[in-house]
Amino acid sequence: MSAEEQQLATIEHLCTSLYTASDEQQRNAADAQLAGMFGTSNSKTVGATTVATTIVSGQGIASNAAAADISAIPRHEFVLSRSVNSFALHFSATALLQIVTSCWQSLNTEQRIQLRDFAFNCFVAKGPQLERVAVRSLITLTCRITKRGWCDNPKYHLVVTEMMKLLTGSNSNPFYQRLGLTFLQELVEEMQVIRVQGLRRSGRTAAIAFRDQGLREIFVAVNVCYKV
Repeated sequence: MSAEEQQLATIEHLCTSLYTASDEQQRNAADAQLAGMFGTSNSKTVGATTVATTIVSGQGIASNAAAADISAIPRHEFVLSRSVNSFALHFSATALLQIVTSCWQSLNTEQRIQLRDFAFNCFVAKGPQLERVAVRSLITLTCRITKRGWCDNPKYHLVVTEMMKLLTGSNSNPFYQRLGLTFLQELVEEMQVIRVQGLRRSGRTAAIAFRDQGLREIFVAVNVCYKV
């Protein structure tokens, strides 16, 4: 077993223990090890952006806070590209969602789209092998990035086109039809959410643009799917 394979196996084992172990000491040990693997320093500051280290402190999961450091992105991409363990994928997708939410301005367009494509390709390619918890986490991450970047670059729109092809294609099977409907439903719901950030309300511009540019196409695709 190579060093990378061993590292991935360790992450998968620890994530499984973190979420499923009935013994509290075992969960705490997994938590501590994951925090050490994904956290790079005591400081969680990148430029002018600070990632909260108490994201889930009420639940005592220190590893989630460590994994939500922007410097941990390459490790999460490694997990998304190599793993089929639902708990490891859920762990990384959840951390990336927090990074996207907290550090959006610290990511450039290429990084944002790369993360979105990693998540999208992961649940499309590995979906039949994954538990629902991983698929939903990956879909949520994909939809959040797509919404936040919708008005910035047409590349953010491509994921909708690809999903509609998957949904209505002649070779589409029932699993991918269900997956496509789930994804499009969550995207429509995500687009309607207006979030308050300090004194600003974010999301309204994207919601209007999405309504004008993409919503009709989605309704047409879903109609075709049901008629088939």
